Amino acid sequence: MPGFVSITSQGEAQFHFVGPLPPGQSVFIQTPTKYGTMRCCQRLSRSDLHDEVTPPNDVTNIVGNPVSSYVLTRRLEGAFGDDGFIGIAMSAPSVSSAGPYGVQGKYKGKVTHARLCFGTEGINLIAKTRHEYRALYMSTGYGIDEQPKCTKADERDIGKVSR
Repeated sequence: MPGFVSITSQGEAQFHFVGPLPPGQSVFIQTPTKYGTMRCCQRLSRSDLHDEVTPPNDVTNIVGNPVSSYVLTRRLEGAFGDDGFIGIAMSAPSVSSAGPYGVQGKYKGKVTHARLCFGTEGINLIAKTRHEYRALYMSTGYGIDEQPKCTKADERDIGKVSR
């Protein structure tokens, strides 16, 4: 199950997934390195995440399905910058890096590839499992000058999300 992890500068983490998490299955997250790149993947226990009753308005599933949101019951250790950090979260028994802005998770013989790209005022998560696409969008409310920018291929894949 792909999603976002949003970590404040103090290490407080929120999670937003394309659907509900299975009980007992670990969650893996990207975290920043001291050099400003992304590292994959820190493992968290599902029992450390509590359901968040109301997902924030700034995270949406483009097909109108509910976003499943969670909060971490403890703080994460690390340097998350003055503005915090946003990366990919994946719930699966096995997760690995698929480049600096991507991860892949394996579950029941299926591989899910998830990647991030930055739009003008938000972040897109694009996930593909076989021929099924899913996407989340997190609005920042301000202009973003981060890489990688969303490409025409990213926009095409977002358009393939099942409606």
